[in-house]
Amino acid sequence: MFSKYRIIFLSFLLFFSTLVSGQEKTISGIVVDSTTKEPLPFVHIMAVGDAYTGAISDIDGHFTLKIDGKFDTLLFSFVGYKDLSLTVSKLGQLRNLKVALSPSSLNYGDVVILAGENPAYRIIRNASKKRKDNNPERLKSFRYQSYNKAILFNELNKPKETDSLLVNGVDFEPFLQAQDTTPIKELPFYFFMMESVTSRSYKFPDKDQELVLGTRVSGFQHPSFAHLATALQPFSFYQDLIIILDKEFINPISPGSINRYEFRLEDTLYSQRPERESPDSIFVISFFPRSGKNFDALKGILYINSNNFAVQYVLAEPANKSLIDLKFEQKYEWIDNQQWFPVQLNFELLFSPNGGVEFTLQGKSYLKAIELAPPNLKNKDFGLNNVDLVDKADDRDEAFWEAHRPSSLTIKELNTYQFIDSLGKAIKMDQLLNFSQELPKGMLPIGPINLDLRKLLNYNAFEKLRLGLGLYTGTKISKRLIFGGYFGYGFGDKAWKYGGDFIAHIAPKKDFSLEIFYRNEVAEPAPLFDKTGTLATLTTPVETFARKFVLNRMDYQQRLEFGLHFRLFRHIQVHPFINATEINPGYDYQFLNNEGLSISRFRLIQAGLQLRIAYNEKYADFNGQRAKLKDSPWPVLYLSYIQGLDVPTFGDIVYKKATAGLESNFFIKGLGRTRIDIQAGWIDRAVPFSLLFNGRGSKNGLLSLFNRSTFQTMGLTEFYSDRFVYGFLTHNFGPLPIKSKVFRPEPRICQGVGFGTLPSKNRHSLVDFNTMEKGFYESGLMLDNLLRMKMSNIAYLGLGVGVFYRYGPYQLAKGIDNWAFKFGLSATL
Repeated sequence: MFSKYRIIFLSFLLFFSTLVSGQEKTISGIVVDSTTKEPLPFVHIMAVGDAYTGAISDIDGHFTLKIDGKFDTLLFSFVGYKDLSLTVSKLGQLRNLKVALSPSSLNYGDVVILAGENPAYRIIRNASKKRKDNNPERLKSFRYQSYNKAILFNELNKPKETDSLLVNGVDFEPFLQAQDTTPIKELPFYFFMMESVTSRSYKFPDKDQELVLGTRVSGFQHPSFAHLATALQPFSFYQDLIIILDKEFINPISPGSINRYEFRLEDTLYSQRPERESPDSIFVISFFPRSGKNFDALKGILYINSNNFAVQYVLAEPANKSLIDLKFEQKYEWIDNQQWFPVQLNFELLFSPNGGVEFTLQGKSYLKAIELAPPNLKNKDFGLNNVDLVDKADDRDEAFWEAHRPSSLTIKELNTYQFIDSLGKAIKMDQLLNFSQELPKGMLPIGPINLDLRKLLNYNAFEKLRLGLGLYTGTKISKRLIFGGYFGYGFGDKAWKYGGDFIAHIAPKKDFSLEIFYRNEVAEPAPLFDKTGTLATLTTPVETFARKFVLNRMDYQQRLEFGLHFRLFRHIQVHPFINATEINPGYDYQFLNNEGLSISRFRLIQAGLQLRIAYNEKYADFNGQRAKLKDSPWPVLYLSYIQGLDVPTFGDIVYKKATAGLESNFFIKGLGRTRIDIQAGWIDRAVPFSLLFNGRGSKNGLLSLFNRSTFQTMGLTEFYSDRFVYGFLTHNFGPLPIKSKVFRPEPRICQGVGFGTLPSKNRHSLVDFNTMEKGFYESGLMLDNLLRMKMSNIAYLGLGVGVFYRYGPYQLAKGIDNWAFKFGLSATL
C-alpha cells in the first residue's frame, strides 16, 4: 500500500513541479543559446542539494537527469555563458524543458598569472601521456554503424526548434515567384540535405573500410557522395596533427602543446559510473594559442575525464578565421567498461560565396552498435576502397531510413526533399553530377560523348599554338568501356598529330583495366619516366604542367601500345606494357650505332613494367569511380623497367633501362612542412639521345615559373645522362606573423643536387648538351603568397617570387647566368 501511495504522491509532485524528495525523478529537455536559439552541447546541469547528481547535455543540446534525493534548484553552467539557476517549484514541468543560456564575454587575451603551476597543465600533460591508450584507432579492431546527416542553410532558413511544428504540404510557388517587392522572411526548406548510413570496420594498423548501406541527397536520383561529408572532420581527437580542410593544426593535447597553447581550468564536474562507488571528475578546460606564437592553432573547450584522462567532449575551431571555417564537436563514451569511443560527431562549415550572405553546412553523425574486437574480422573482408557503396545504396525505402534515424525528420527537412527533389528533376541535377565527375579529368560531357578540353587549345615552345579536337565515349554509353580519338595541328612546326584510344575497366573494384592506343605525336626526348598512355599516368610521378609550355626540343613519335593496370597487395599499382615505337627527332641529330652507321630515325619494340607503391593511401567510391580521399602518410615509391627487344626488321635498339623515384612529404611540428624528391636511373649501354635521361632543367630566361622537382637554374636541354641521381628538397616554414589580408609571405627554402654520367657522349652528334659527373648544385628561396587575392571568397590565389643561385663545378662564366628568378602560383583555403 505504501508503495502505491508513494508512486501516486510522486506523480502528483512531478505534475505540479513542487519540491521533490524520495524516489528517482527524471528531468529532461534541451539547452539553447538565448540569442541564436541554436542547441548548446556539453552544458553541465546539476541538481543543487545532491552534490554528485548531474548530467551533461549531448551534442544536440538534449539532456536527461535522473535524481534520487532531495533538491530544489537546477544549475546550468557552460563555458562562455552565464550560469543559470532555476527553482524547481517554479518550472511548471520537469520534462521537455527548454532552457536558454545567455552568452558572456569569454576573453582569451587576458591571462592572469597566479603563484604555482596552472592546475590545467597537469591535466593536459596526463591527457597527452594517455593519448595512445585512449585513441580508438590504436585498438586491435572495432566495428560500428553510423547515421550521418548534413543540411545547408543561411539566415533565411536556419534550423529552429519550431521547425518540427510547421504544417506539412507547403506551397512553394510563392517562393519561386517572389519579387524584390515581396521579400521572403523565412524559407520552409533547406537549400540542400543529405543522409547516409554506413558500417565501418577497422583493423590495426591500416585495414579500414566504411560500407555505405544507404545514401540520399536532395535533388539527386542516384547520388553517391553523401558519405564524403563525414571526411570533413577528424574521427578522433588524438592525432598530433588535426587536419581540417587540408590544413594541419597542432593538437592541444599533443606533446609539448603547453609551450604553444594556454589552458584554463574553467570548471570541475562529476559523473557517476555504475561500476564505481565514487564519481569521475570531468575537468572543463578552455584552450587557445599563446600570445606571440605563430602556428596553425585551434581554440575551444576540452572536457577531460579523470578515468584515464580521456577526452569526453571537445568543441574546437581554428583560432584564426579563414574564408572557409569549420567548427567541430565530438562526444565520447566509455564502451564495454574498457575504452573511450566517439559516439557523436558534429561539424559546421561556414562560408560566404562572393563575400555575400554566410552559408552553413551543418553535419551530424551518430555512432551505434559499437563493437570492440569484433569476431571474424579478417583481412580479406577489406576491399580496395576505404569508402564503398553496397548495391542499391541509393535506392532505400522510407522504412530503411526510419529504422536508422535517431529521430524522425522535421517538417522543414521533409519539405527539403519534396521541393529540392522536384527542382532536381526539372534542372537535371544528376547530369551536373556527371559534369563534376568528368571536368576534373578535362572532359566536357555532351550527351553520350565527352569533349576532351585538353585537345582544343595548347601551347609549347616547339609547336607554338596548337588547335585540335578530341571526342570520347561517356558514361551514358558505358562506364567500363571508353574509346575515341583526337587530332591537332601545331602552327609552329606545321605538322598534324592524331591518335586513338580504347580502355576497358574490366574489374573496377579490383582496379583492373586494359588499354590499347595509337599515337602520332610529339614528345619530350629523354624523359625520366615513360608516360605516353593513360594508364601510365597512374604509376608515374605527376608532371608539373608549367614545364610543358616551355619545351623547345621534341621528338616525333609513332607508337602502338598494349597495357594493363592492376594492384598487388592493395598498395602497389602495376602497369605492364609492350609497344612498337618509331622515333624521328624534331631537331638535327645523328647517333653512331654499334655497326658504325650514323642514324637519325629509330624503331624499337619495348616491353616494360611500372610500379607505384603508396602505403595506406585512402580512396572512396564517387559515382562509380575511384577518388582519392587522402594521400599516403608514407613516402611514395615509383619504379620503372623498360627493355628494348631484338625483333628482326623492326626492333633495332636493344637495351635495358631502370628508373626509380621517391616522394616524401611530411610535417615537422613547430617548423613547417618538408618535401623530398629523389630520382635515379640507369641504362646498360649506349642508346640514341631520345632514350637517355634529361637533366630536369626548367630555366627559360632570367624570369620563369617555378617548377617543383626540377633544377630552377638549369636550361631545359642543357644536361643529359645514361646514369643519374637527382635530389630536391624544399621546406615551407609557414606564414610569417604578419596579419594582413593581402600580404602573407611564406618563406620556402629549396635545394637541388644532381649527378649524371654519359660515357657514350661522343656517339651523339649535331646536338649540344653537357653531363654532370662532378655534381650540379643550386639553392634558392621562395616567398609564397606575397600577394593574396580572393577567388569567389572561398579560396585564395597566391602570387610568390623566388631567387635561385647555381654554384659548384658547373657554374657559368657570366655571373648573371647563374641566377634564376622565379614566380609561383598557389591556391589555398
